[in-house]
Amino acid sequence: PAVAAAPVAAPAAADQDQPRTLGQEILQPPKTVSDWIGLLFYLVLFVSSMISVTVGLERLFNLRREKLMPVALVTRIEQMLDSGTATPEGLRAAAGSSDAPLARVIRDAMLRAGRPLVEVEKGIEDAMAREVLLLRAKQRPLSVMANGGPLVGLFGTVVGMIFAFQVASQAGLGKAELLAKGIYLALLTTAIGLTIAVPCMLVLAYLNAR
Repeated sequence: PAVAAAPVAAPAAADQDQPRTLGQEILQPPKTVSDWIGLLFYLVLFVSSMISVTVGLERLFNLRREKLMPVALVTRIEQMLDSGTATPEGLRAAAGSSDAPLARVIRDAMLRAGRPLVEVEKGIEDAMAREVLLLRAKQRPLSVMANGGPLVGLFGTVVGMIFAFQVASQAGLGKAELLAKGIYLALLTTAIGLTIAVPCMLVLAYLNAR
């Protein structure tokens, strides 16, 4: 009798119906409108974070005591005052060698030397207020990022939920893998926005106190 040939097993077909993981989905190049909008939000938040870090580091470096009140300038003025050789011209010359905020205040004050004490004090107060405004103006990007980061994140949340509900209305609630992209965009943009805003607020509070 003829021996029946053993049935040859068909090669296992690649399972193409299995949904990709969320990480695999994010690593894919943008193909749809939602992908491009999500990428736009991530780019905006990334640029915001880079600006925040750059401004924060620059302000922390330039708001050191040595930058605001150089030790050499303070020591020289104290020596002139202690020795009794301080004159408006001498103090102005001493301050003229530095571009620190303290030096500019001293130069403005010495321009009013010889006038009534009230005018001198008012001149010093005005000069100090002007220097504080100049210093805080350079911190304005941090304030913008602290207030704008959560708003960008909230906007991303709204857009992500819109996409999620749009998919739900077209494909039904059973397609969880299709809803994941919109919900991911909604949650991630909010998290990144808060991650940018909270450190900015803390650094800004420290710089203002400084």
